[in-house]
Amino acid sequence: MQAHSVLWPEANRAEYIEIDIEEPGPGELLLEAEVTLISIGTERNFFVGRNDLAVWGAAFPFRPGYAFAGRVLRAGSADSDFRPGDRVIAGGHKGTPSGGHASHILSPEHAVIRVPDGVDLQDAIVASLGAVPLGALQRAQPDLGDAIAVMGLGGIGLLGVIAARLSGGAPVIALDTNPVRREVALRVGADLAFDPADPAALEALHALPRGGADIVLECTALAKPLDLALAIAGHRGRVVQVSSVQERSDLDLHDSLHLKGLTLIGGFTGAGVRVDKTPGNWPHDALDGALLELLRLGRFDARPLISHRIPAPEAATAYRLIADGSPDLVGIVLDWTGVNQH
Repeated sequence: MQAHSVLWPEANRAEYIEIDIEEPGPGELLLEAEVTLISIGTERNFFVGRNDLAVWGAAFPFRPGYAFAGRVLRAGSADSDFRPGDRVIAGGHKGTPSGGHASHILSPEHAVIRVPDGVDLQDAIVASLGAVPLGALQRAQPDLGDAIAVMGLGGIGLLGVIAARLSGGAPVIALDTNPVRREVALRVGADLAFDPADPAALEALHALPRGGADIVLECTALAKPLDLALAIAGHRGRVVQVSSVQERSDLDLHDSLHLKGLTLIGGFTGAGVRVDKTPGNWPHDALDGALLELLRLGRFDARPLISHRIPAPEAATAYRLIADGSPDLVGIVLDWTGVNQH
């Protein structure tokens, strides 16, 4: 069947194209999109060429996207647990971290998660990205009352603020150079929000009982801020690099890491286990499911995390905003409803 997709023909250029999607095979579902969510930090790094697509076994031209919300159109197996019309979230095409910004994708059934009744797809879409900071925070094994700092307040960082608050962080401290994002962080659960260049930020953090945060989530999608993450962590604290960035970092491993007894943790959720929910290491689908249940129970509001809703045919505009670092940009949803009504 004919469908539409976002394509990066080369770095710094996005197009809206027509593609062919085959019928689902055994164990597969054909899904129709309502919305897809751009992972601003990660996608920007690959879009502008800061990260090499080879890390995903890919190259330009490339079809991006791995946060998809929509409905089941057809199942490839008669005994499927899913039925046409079921509301679901998924990653990319064929269960990969790519091809998800499309009007239709194929996905293995095991990579599709049913959205609970009462949760709008416009909210559920955040769960696919929310698993990233939630999984990273679990790796740090937070205790009730831990001081948790979140650096970088894009979509991942703001979801990290929400996860920190739900995990009992006290206080939750948000850091970003962008005042718009700091204001959103306060709305979704941060107790304090600072510009990291403001001396008041370091004063507040160093005044904490351990001389810094118990846990730091580094979500900037840049390499250099990891230096600051180590500096603001308290003695025996845990620093989780949530960012997916390939730049090299020249860290102070003696004063900032060794003498403070810090634990530095890689927060890539794709490195997690696939079956068992072992403590601090849940698989991605369990994290997604937990966030959907929290949404169903009204434990947090996803709407402030989306600042821009752009019709999918105008995807090039979305990526230009990202590449230019638009100051009012918090999160971008591509809306496919107009495409799929035709």
